[in-house]
Amino acid sequence: MKKAQTEMMGLVILVLLIVIAAIFAIRFMFFNQEDSFPELKLQLQADNLRNALLNLNIEDKVFSDIVLQCCESNCDFFKVEVPKLIEYSLPSQKYELELSKGPQNCYKTDKTCIKKVVSSSNIQKNTDNYNLVISLCY
Repeated sequence: MKKAQTEMMGLVILVLLIVIAAIFAIRFMFFNQEDSFPELKLQLQADNLRNALLNLNIEDKVFSDIVLQCCESNCDFFKVEVPKLIEYSLPSQKYELELSKGPQNCYKTDKTCIKKVVSSSNIQKNTDNYNLVISLCY
């Protein structure tokens, strides 16, 4: 390869690097970070909250037993304790909480979110499937 061809290849590589850097710079300059990242943070918080609830033991009861009790007979314990835990974990965060067994709605908060992130999980207890949905408002 001749010296001129080598210099030309170097110049082409340099121009490509500058173009790629400019594309990234323009993307981040015009990308509205304030709208996107809070939603991502809330999604992580909702997922972490759901995981924490699923691993919860209260008064020698595992969470799946609390869910079963709520859907089968008495939901008072679930209605009182779970919202307390959510409000303690995420103070001043508006949320929706819904628990269902198939088409049967066992518990639902009366709060409604206009914009929200949702984290849900299926809980299998015996032969029944329960669905826990946690929504954090933003």
